[in-house]
Amino acid sequence: MVNLLGDLRYAWRGILARPGDAAIVVLTLGLGLGATAAIFSAVHALLLRPFPFADPDRLVRITSVRGGEDGMLTVPEQDDIRGLDQIVEDIALYTDQGMYNASGFGAPEELPATIATHNLLRVLGVAPAIGSVFPAEADRSRRFDLVISHALWTRRFGQDPNIVGRTMTLDGAPGYYIHGVLPEGINFPTHSDLFRSSGIGEAGAFYQRRDLRQRYGLARLKRGVSVTQAQAALDTLAARLAADFPASNAGLGFRVQPLRDLYVGNVRPFLLLLFAAVVLVLAVACANVVNLLLSRAIARDRELSVRMALGASRWDLIRQQLVESVMLSLLGGLAGVGIAWAGIRAIAGMVKVPFPSWMTIGLDGATLAFLLGVSIATGAIAGLVAALRQSDRNVAGALKDGSRGSSGARHHALRQALVIAEVALAMVLMVGASLMVQSFVRLQRSDTGFQPDGLLTFRVEMGWRAYDTHQKVINLVDRTIDRLRELPGVDGIAIDSNLPLSGKPREPYAVAIDGQAAPDREANPFVHLHVVDPNYFTAMRAPLVRGRVFADTDVAASLPVAIVSETLAQRLFGDRDPIGQRIATGNPDVPANWATIVGIAAPVKLHQLAAAGHLDVYRPHRQRWVNGFWFAVRTRGVHPASLANVAPATVTALDPDQSFFDVQVMTDRIASGIWQQQVSGALFAAFGGLAFVLAVIGLYGVLSYTVTQQRREIGVRMALGAGAVEVRRMVVGRGIRMAALGVCAGLVVAIVGARLAASLLFGISWSDPVTFISAPIALLATAAAACYIPARRATLVDPLIALKPD
Repeated sequence: MVNLLGDLRYAWRGILARPGDAAIVVLTLGLGLGATAAIFSAVHALLLRPFPFADPDRLVRITSVRGGEDGMLTVPEQDDIRGLDQIVEDIALYTDQGMYNASGFGAPEELPATIATHNLLRVLGVAPAIGSVFPAEADRSRRFDLVISHALWTRRFGQDPNIVGRTMTLDGAPGYYIHGVLPEGINFPTHSDLFRSSGIGEAGAFYQRRDLRQRYGLARLKRGVSVTQAQAALDTLAARLAADFPASNAGLGFRVQPLRDLYVGNVRPFLLLLFAAVVLVLAVACANVVNLLLSRAIARDRELSVRMALGASRWDLIRQQLVESVMLSLLGGLAGVGIAWAGIRAIAGMVKVPFPSWMTIGLDGATLAFLLGVSIATGAIAGLVAALRQSDRNVAGALKDGSRGSSGARHHALRQALVIAEVALAMVLMVGASLMVQSFVRLQRSDTGFQPDGLLTFRVEMGWRAYDTHQKVINLVDRTIDRLRELPGVDGIAIDSNLPLSGKPREPYAVAIDGQAAPDREANPFVHLHVVDPNYFTAMRAPLVRGRVFADTDVAASLPVAIVSETLAQRLFGDRDPIGQRIATGNPDVPANWATIVGIAAPVKLHQLAAAGHLDVYRPHRQRWVNGFWFAVRTRGVHPASLANVAPATVTALDPDQSFFDVQVMTDRIASGIWQQQVSGALFAAFGGLAFVLAVIGLYGVLSYTVTQQRREIGVRMALGAGAVEVRRMVVGRGIRMAALGVCAGLVVAIVGARLAASLLFGISWSDPVTFISAPIALLATAAAACYIPARRATLVDPLIALKPD
């Protein structure tokens, strides 16, 4: 303990004796550690932090699959899956597509709802904080019971302790009975205010139908059962159901997805890539710090030699060097807290997805603990490398030669190797940055299938009680469109029940072709239904490939018509002409689901900008009844955000009890769907730039040190007639050789890394020649410029002074 306290005092005096060097070390480490902590915060929040459910690793979502497209489950399939009692402990059905217009306690408000069977909370391993869940009989009746979120209980009911037994008025219908309140911070899947009983139908034939796909499955696996084992069991079940019920299950499979993947499936590879990149940045920073620590130690060469001559052991010198290095690293970690905080805010600002509260990215205790641990480890590693090299000395030689050249010459090879490593890592990050930034830019500019600029969007869900007939829905939609057209700057209005790139696509439907044989129907994929108005394709600037758009005359009494996407037309009809063919979306036994194809639309991006065009069917809103629409208001001469308050309010002006929600400019909505690529591109650019600067500084530092150490050699050369050009060529040549070696090594690693990350790129090849040519040229050119400064200083050496004895 006494030795440690002495080392701490000695280290602090050493830091104060050379504050400039210490400041550079602290800043360098602060940048590397802060960036690493910021990325760790995102990795921890999204990939590592436990969910607030019991044994969350055993929770999986189960969907049906047909034609590669995910769909929902039927109630009989829930019972079938529950029968796999060696695999599944329990399974609940749910959907998060519910929206309720709440009234009776202030201004009307749209409340997101999870509609689920009574055992959803039991499967999650969560008990209500107040009251209980709704009873099992609510699953198989038209009785609608509630459990509400803690946030809604606080916001609308003032945390009334007598909340159990109260009722709510939803969609104009009173009597929604409140059974309980969830614990604070608990929600599923993300931000539902209401958990409503499933009410999927009365017991009997309707309830037992195997074509009524309305819910996803959430299952809890048995202990020790892996996702792979569960998938294999469900594949076997799917084959059995296809044989037993070919009309509904032929060609249909099941997909098992871990619960965490439901939230971060597309995010995981980007986060892991960013974490690997920031580790490279930290490695570059560490290499620079080792070089700086060697410089500090070499400058104190005579002092350390004297200490050894007076009896200090090698361990004493190593321990003192480690203490000083760790102290500098902790100071760097302290500086990194501020950098991490700024980085986390920047990342959070780019993450537009409404993750649940337990996945919030922030500077939490885990991140601070990680920062502390990495700071100590970084300081210890850097200090140990420098200490081991510096403590291996010949005391007599060091005292005789002084501080000028003995140990500096011994460690010159190590310092060169560190610089070569820095350049190599910088090369890897520069290539990665170029590829990721170009990928993001091309993704931003990719074709969505419509024109998103100038669109304001918002959503309206009409209650089944107030809008219990198709004509009432049509009247409100048409009156709203007429009011919106009167607003200044409005150039067009479109409605869509399933707005592209909204982030909230509705459940898919089965599709059937008139006259198609049952075996052939097995290969039909799930499709996405859009109920739209006649002006939809014009207002959205969504082109038709051929055929006609909908007309005002396409009403309930006229021929039912449909438009299909070009992608779906090719999938269903191949070389046959789809125009004039009849298809059904949903249950083919329902006449209203059938329509004649009158047009082929260009494919649009429905889920993600990086995905291909989806399989879409469009129906006119006067022929197909749905109670929820997105409104897309196209503006001209004004920014769409300027109508963000007034445009949606037209709905409430027409119906004071009807609310609206999710008001957003379409370009912002699209940007929120590609935040992974935006974060990756921005951070890779920052990391690449930081590594580039650190590598150039490291190269400059080594050459400057070399020039200082070789003053006598340079002086001799100049005394023997060497000119300034020759000396500059010598110094610059050394630097370029180090940079070239680093660039070559970095290119090899970059090629391997780019190939592994090829699936994360969009619109650009992992082997893009422009990237792999321009990045090395830029790095070598900058390295040459950095080499010129010490080279020019070398030509200013006066031979008489350089040859003068110390």
